[in-house]
Amino acid sequence: MIEERCNHMIVFIQLNSGYTNELKAQQYNENNEIKEYKGNNSNNMTNISMSPVPMWNDAHSLSENTIHHTTMSNGTIMSNSMMGQSLKSQSAKQVLDIPLLKSVSNNEMDTVPKYMKGRLTSLHVNVVIDGINIALENKYDILRKPRNVLKKKDQDMYNTWKIQQNNVGQGQYFVTADDISRFSETKVDKTTLNIIPILRHLKRLKESRTGGFVYYLPY
Repeated sequence: MIEERCNHMIVFIQLNSGYTNELKAQQYNENNEIKEYKGNNSNNMTNISMSPVPMWNDAHSLSENTIHHTTMSNGTIMSNSMMGQSLKSQSAKQVLDIPLLKSVSNNEMDTVPKYMKGRLTSLHVNVVIDGINIALENKYDILRKPRNVLKKKDQDMYNTWKIQQNNVGQGQYFVTADDISRFSETKVDKTTLNIIPILRHLKRLKESRTGGFVYYLPY
């Protein structure tokens, strides 16, 4: 009985040893294959790069199927696409901004020579500044429109401004006394003409006299 058990254990150990040897041989072959693969491709590994960023198609598909929202300070909810359009609109508006004249403070008026300002105050000066700004805004609002959509009256002004622009210089914003009177309630009278030197002194305005006309150019 004991002899039979011993013989059985010997056979089992031999079978186990054979199986273990077979596994070792298989592992050895696999390791050799891996080493051989690495050896053959070591020169090409430098050309392989992994990117943490998804493919464009995947990202594009995700952005199409996923809508992200942002809550604004006033409680309005805007999608990213809406915010993008809003930013583009604001950017375009900034590009077209007109250099308007800044208001004059009382402290600035104190720096104006007495002979120049007389009894004029910052209030008088700022009324003229408002009139010039209104004229600038209205004038360039017309100039930005296609000529064929303008009324006859605006087309005539459009043509006149284009001729004047050649005298002043391309890209330079300007208004004339006629523009100020046409678009605002400010009349270019004696008081206004006395305020113009103050605006020049405070670097709000420049003058250009060309072709018999006086052009007012904002700084």
